[in-house]
Formats: sequence, C-alpha cells, structure tokens
Amino acid sequence: MNTIPNDELTQALLEAARKLREHQHSFIHAAQAIAVVETKKRQAEAVLSDAELELAEADAIYATTRLKVLQLIREKRRLGVIKTTEFQKPDVRVELWRICATGTDEEIIAMSAKYGEQTRRLRKVVQAHSNADADLRQSHEDLAAASTARKTAVQKRGKAKAELQDVEAELNTARTKQPAESLGMFELEKAVVDAACALTGTSEMQYTYSYAYTPDLGISGPGLELPRSEPTAEDNERFWEQHGYGAKREPAREE
Repeated sequence: MNTIPNDELTQALLEAARKLREHQHSFIHAAQAIAVVETKKRQAEAVLSDAELELAEADAIYATTRLKVLQLIREKRRLGVIKTTEFQKPDVRVELWRICATGTDEEIIAMSAKYGEQTRRLRKVVQAHSNADADLRQSHEDLAAASTARKTAVQKRGKAKAELQDVEAELNTARTKQPAESLGMFELEKAVVDAACALTGTSEMQYTYSYAYTPDLGISGPGLELPRSEPTAEDNERFWEQHGYGAKREPAREE
C-alpha cells in the first residue's frame, strides 16, 4: 500500500528529488564511461610508445647497415684499383722463363724469389677483393631485410597512432555527454532544499549555502560507484603486468 502523501508539497519535493537523481545518475554513468575510455587511452599510449621504440631501433639498424654497405663499396673500389695496378705490372713469370735461357743459377734463384713475392702479393689482393665482394653481397641482403623491418615498424607506429587518435576522439565524445556541474546543478539542489523547507514549514529559516558537486556527496549503490580520478599503485602494477613489463611500483612519497 502506498503510504506517501499525495499533497502538492510532498509531490513537489519528490519531483525535485527525481530531477536531481536523474542528473546525478547521468553524471555518474558518464563518469564511468569516461573512466573506461581513459583506460583504453592509457593502453593505446603504451602501445604507441612501444611502436615508437621499435621504429627507432629499426631506424638505427637500417642506418648502421646502410653505412656498412657504403663503406664496403668504397673498400671494394679501393681494392679493385690495387688489383688492376698489380696486374698491369710486368709479369715476373716471363722474366723467370727468359732468364732460364741465359741466366746463371744465382740469377734464376733470385728471379724465383721475386716471382714468389709477386704471387703472394697478387693472391692477397685478389682474396681481399673477393672477400669484400662477398661481404658487400651479404650487406645488401641485410639492408633489404632492415628496410623491410623498418617499413613494418612504420606501419605499426602509424596503426598505433591512428588507434590512439580514435580513442581520444571517443574520449572527447564521452566527456561531452557528461552533464556539467555548474549553475544547473545548483538549481536542482536548491529546488530540493526549497521543496523540503516548504514541506516542513521552514522556508523562512533557510540559510545561505553553496551547492555540492556530485562526486562530493559520497553516493553509493549498485552501478553508482564513481571511478577514482587517478589509478592507485595497485592499478599501475596490474596495468604494467598485463602489458608484459612486470611490476613497476611507484616510488614512495615523502610526507
């Protein structure tokens, strides 16, 4: 059985309370929605930070590999000049063959030693040039791989930035849906107080007051918990663990 009086003053009070309740619930539900998106924003920022680091590492590897390629190109060119110069020198083998016809034993032995020196020198130059050529081919392959990795990192960074921008837009939308705690709030609270005073015959006894913000009212109930404005140390620890960084504790603050 409904025992609430149906007189005008009582109904005025309940109507004022209903309007205030609607505002309070709307504010709280909007704050909850904002908190959810803010968590998504922190996660998106962490993903973007990782992507930025990955791109920086890829840039460094690409730059180092490209530098090595350029150095090897210069070294191969230098060795090519030496190789050409050495092969343009008189062939000591011809001198050795010629001296066999007219030279003394001492001259033949001396020319053989000279030919040996030339052979070792040419072999060293040819081998160095061949090694540089092989190193250059490998470095070109490494550079191609580094370029691919960098392109992948750029795409990953771009995707992370786009996702963060989407979350920021979602957050802005969520914030616009939250009722402002301003003059309208004062009018709603004042209407409840005025109606309560009218119902109790204390209108002439009212005292001046300022309105209270919804978060300051300590409202509790199913689905009406206001989110904390800042994450706790436990929240931070859980967040970092979820993203594979292990526990990261905030330093203790000095009192």
